[in-house]
Amino acid sequence: MDMIDSDDEPGLSELLVWDGARAHYYHVTAKGASLVRELNIASRTMALHRNAIVYLRDSRVLIANTSGIVKETLSFSEGEGLPRWLSLCGHYMAVLSSTLVLKLWNLSRRKAHQYNMGRQFEADGELFAALSAMAVNADGTRVAFLGASSAEAQPAVAVFEVETDSVAQVELNAGELPCGVVWSTAEPRLLAVETVAKRGGSLAGTISAKTGEAGPATDSGSGTPLSKSRLAGKSLSRKLKRKSGPGSPGGTASPSALRKGSSLDRSGSLAGASGDDDGPDALPSFVVTLFATPTAGVLVQSRTQFQPEFQRLVGIEVPYLVFALKPPLDGSVMVERLGLWPMQDFVGMESPSATAFGALLDFSYHLTIGNMDEAFKAVKLIESDSVWQNMASMCVKTRRLDVAEICLAHMGHIRGVRALREARRLPEHAAQVAMLAVQLGELEAAEALYLEAGRPDLLNKLYQASNQWRAAVDLARSSDRIHLRNTFFKFGKYLESIGETKQALQAYERAGLAAEQVPRLLARDLPALEQYVKASNEPDLIQWWAQFAEVNSAFDQALMYYEQAGNYRAVIKILCYLEDFDKAGQVCDATKDPAACYLYARHLEAAGSVEAALNYYNLSKRFNHAIQLGMKSGMDNMVLQMALQAGETTKLAAAAYFETKNVWDRAILLYHRGGRTAKAVDLAFSTESFDALRELASSLDSSTDPALLNRCASFFLDHAQYDKAVSMLIAAGQTERALQLAVDEKIAITDEMAEALSPDASVEPEKRAKMLSELGSVLARQGSYRLACKKYAHAGDKISAMKCLIKSGDTSRIMFFANVCRKREVYILAANALQQADWHGDAEIRKGIITFYTKAKQYASLARFYDACARLEVDEYRNYEQATNALAEGIRIAEKATADASTPALKKLLDNMQLRLMWIERFVHARSASDPNELLSGCRAILDAAANDPAVDDAVRTGDIYEVLIQLAVHDNDMAQAYRLIQIMLERGIDVRLYLERNVVERVFVANNASLSELNRVGDSGGGGDDNDNVVDVIDDDL
Repeated sequence: MDMIDSDDEPGLSELLVWDGARAHYYHVTAKGASLVRELNIASRTMALHRNAIVYLRDSRVLIANTSGIVKETLSFSEGEGLPRWLSLCGHYMAVLSSTLVLKLWNLSRRKAHQYNMGRQFEADGELFAALSAMAVNADGTRVAFLGASSAEAQPAVAVFEVETDSVAQVELNAGELPCGVVWSTAEPRLLAVETVAKRGGSLAGTISAKTGEAGPATDSGSGTPLSKSRLAGKSLSRKLKRKSGPGSPGGTASPSALRKGSSLDRSGSLAGASGDDDGPDALPSFVVTLFATPTAGVLVQSRTQFQPEFQRLVGIEVPYLVFALKPPLDGSVMVERLGLWPMQDFVGMESPSATAFGALLDFSYHLTIGNMDEAFKAVKLIESDSVWQNMASMCVKTRRLDVAEICLAHMGHIRGVRALREARRLPEHAAQVAMLAVQLGELEAAEALYLEAGRPDLLNKLYQASNQWRAAVDLARSSDRIHLRNTFFKFGKYLESIGETKQALQAYERAGLAAEQVPRLLARDLPALEQYVKASNEPDLIQWWAQFAEVNSAFDQALMYYEQAGNYRAVIKILCYLEDFDKAGQVCDATKDPAACYLYARHLEAAGSVEAALNYYNLSKRFNHAIQLGMKSGMDNMVLQMALQAGETTKLAAAAYFETKNVWDRAILLYHRGGRTAKAVDLAFSTESFDALRELASSLDSSTDPALLNRCASFFLDHAQYDKAVSMLIAAGQTERALQLAVDEKIAITDEMAEALSPDASVEPEKRAKMLSELGSVLARQGSYRLACKKYAHAGDKISAMKCLIKSGDTSRIMFFANVCRKREVYILAANALQQADWHGDAEIRKGIITFYTKAKQYASLARFYDACARLEVDEYRNYEQATNALAEGIRIAEKATADASTPALKKLLDNMQLRLMWIERFVHARSASDPNELLSGCRAILDAAANDPAVDDAVRTGDIYEVLIQLAVHDNDMAQAYRLIQIMLERGIDVRLYLERNVVERVFVANNASLSELNRVGDSGGGGDDNDNVVDVIDDDL
């Protein structure tokens, strides 16, 4: 069936009904339908266009008039296949062949005009293997296809863009199956897809047109559905250009069949479909409206759920979606066949003007693609609240607050505008957008935005405002603890307002406001209030109940509750009112509560009990009252005792009191403790209280009057108290005089005094350097080498500073200062000093010596240091290998020094080191030889040379040679020879114990039945030559 409005006669529509063998052509008016003629046209696919009938037959597309006479024939070649699918919308027609060749014609002219060359689609594509529907849009620029990759696969929708020759897939929710597609007859960009839920699938969210993010799956229409009486009053024939059928701007498969789990086959029929009636297990159907864009593809605009009376989607006649209605369940005659449902962006504007109509379409389009600026321009003159409401909602997603403020203003949402402006002061942009969402009632979006902004405090307020109190309390406990008590308080107010008194009490308790709120809440139920107070143990609440009892003269009860609350002042007040002074004293003695003791002391003072009053004033720390009472009573000792514990004002008052009574020592002490040191000093001088003056001197500093300091200094000089005089002069700023006095009287200068005696940077450089040098000299004579070094360094005398450091023996500071100074003389001093330290055990010190000599270019000294290293390795550690390394390095340095400036001493040192290195290397080579004969011959050569040249013995100790020979004999188990060698060592005066381990010596002596007491015998070294001959004989025997 296909139906269009007639262009010749207003109010007349044309209707074509066919069954594949014949076709019936009707005229339809408001009065009914009348058959015009019956046509013998055999075709299963037909359509109406301007008093013409378009149908498919074999390989041709035929265009005939309403009498059935063919006016034009459009052919497909054999290679292009047979035409199978036909779609006509307005003046544009799309035909798809069996080989998936798509041809498009424009029928607005006298002859059909083909405006594409024929687009060949792949047979194994994602949709065309099982194609079920095709629809062309109103301007022929796009063609929508409904199909699947196979007969068993899930169907999908794609849109072919003619101008760009591209195919865009329509993205639907997971679990949604498309069963029909229709284009708008007025808006070529607007497409609707009818879907049903896949069994076991989910329609929990919709796809955002801007971002593709999931949103709530709710009905997109916000208006009230049209009633049947309202539908009956709509002239659909006047509104709709085309209704349904193969020639309509869309194609559908039965939704009821898909609800039962059927799939689409290639011909567009439903496999397993058994009817259109929905069973009890029917799944929900939706209409998804989309915009086809040239750059962004196909974007979802809105989703509308099927109403119970809707059966299937018929078309789109903006601003409505047109549905076929279900037949009545009671079997009565159905009057209305079609139903209308307003599109989301047109709710409230179902009958717009032509200008408003275009503006709303542009608004919806730009809103879908996320172009807020263009959407705003499109509807800036529209007065529909629903349009501005939709645009403001989109502003939440796009976060365009500038546009949102204008939208709210057009909506008349003054409260929202004000709230949004106040929210703009927030530093987080997401929190600002959240306020917009709140004003629009989008609480879930506001919640997500507040979480994104990291503002649990604002989210807490949102929960409270929306009566989500459990969520507010949980949030305050976990993330907003600073507002936890406030949240409980407001929760309590809410519970109180709905009559939940018990729960409100608990909330007030957790808010810490039980004392303020519970009495008010239970004011009309005193027994319940008293029971609550007894059970709560809340001090503030107990205090309130005690006050309530006191007001009502229930003194016993008030005393009990005051004690329980710890308010002993109130207890004393009641006891004194009842004149029970003994018990009041007992309470004060037991608790020592300051407020209670003070109140009791006032009562005792009024009663004339001065000593008792003073005692309780003291316990209450109210020293001023106690002192005033002591002054009146002449109790000076008590006045002094309490004045020393009191504040400065009270101390000065007591000092003045003692001054009037000529008790000078107490007055001076209190003036000093009260902060009036000058007054105390003046009084000490005027009254000649010199003992007190000495005690005062330690508290005087540079803030004291200089004249007063000079006066004190003179006093201490007269009384030979030079250390205090120096301190006074330093405090008075007379550093030169203080320094001279310290030098003359040999006063030890402390660190603080040294800093105070140092002139500041404002003094002339020469004078400052001289004063610092003098101070350094004094400190050095006193043994304060570290301080002396510091002062010399400040004076620029680095040599003297280094000498002080050397005297202090602090090797780390010596090395640090030398590196900082970078002066040749300092390097030499540092290197010389470091040689006195344990440079062998500390690699850093040894490295420092070498570095400093090298930087100072003292190569001769460095060579001597290496010579000393070699001697130490031989004499102390018997490490000839290390000695070899040290001598080699020393020789290298000495040769360099000789090349620069040769001296006899340096030449002699070089010769000596070279000779020693030669003999040490020979000894090391002989000792390490694996052949015993080579070892013995090497040792013999060294001993022969040592007999004639003392320098050899200076290089290699004779005892070390004997030790090697003895170890070899012991190793060969020749104990007799080892014993003879030991005897030779003893005869030559060599202490065997310095070279051989005791266990080795014991083995030799035991093997030769000799006594270890022989070790104490050391022969005359004068017979060295003969002894050496004896050794050579022994070696010769071995060889």
